[in-house]
Amino acid sequence: MPDCRYTVQNDVMVVSLDALEFANIQSDCESLCDKSRIITCRSYTFATQEKRCYLSGDDSVSLNQTVLPYMQGVVTGEKQCTVSQCDRDQGTIIYEKIT
Repeated sequence: MPDCRYTVQNDVMVVSLDALEFANIQSDCESLCDKSRIITCRSYTFATQEKRCYLSGDDSVSLNQTVLPYMQGVVTGEKQCTVSQCDRDQGTIIYEKIT
């Protein structure tokens, strides 16, 4: 089971918007990203004023060196996951992004 946490940046927006949800607080946005069935959510942007949560299937790996666009007053979180038991189980992880 992967252990996932979010790295957060202020005042930048996700590049691609794959789903729009509504959330009251930032942690609700993280939960929506974790539970999304529409897309494989890898990042989100929470717009505090509008209470909107922009979900994206992209992350820094898929975007390579793309600079995230500036937008004042938003918070963007990117999911970072590790699999701690992988070495013990000698497992293999296959990652595929379908667009």
